[in-house]
Amino acid sequence: MPLYDPPKQWRPFYHRCGKLPADGIDVHYLGNEFLNRPPCWVMTISREATESDLEENHKLEEVGESIWMVAAEITHCPYCGEHLPVPDVEDHDLEVDLDETEHAGHDAFGAFSLLNM
Repeated sequence: MPLYDPPKQWRPFYHRCGKLPADGIDVHYLGNEFLNRPPCWVMTISREATESDLEENHKLEEVGESIWMVAAEITHCPYCGEHLPVPDVEDHDLEVDLDETEHAGHDAFGAFSLLNM
């Protein structure tokens, strides 16, 4: 399963294809600014701790704990090659109750844009 299974009204903002790996990679449209750039499609890659990782690293506390995460701005799916169109935000109700504490601390640390290089 990708990193996040979006609510129905958010699905136009997530790309799913048969070639996308089942774990650790998500392709989604980021409507707010990404590193001071306009809204864009982003591929997020993450690595979560396994039982083996816990045995090798005493700083990790539980299976599933995030070890690292990278986000890169993209225009096409790197797996199927499909161009990712800008979704029409006005056609979708994006109001969903989110637990703010669940998303606290998420910032641009470790994120980059290939278009800034």
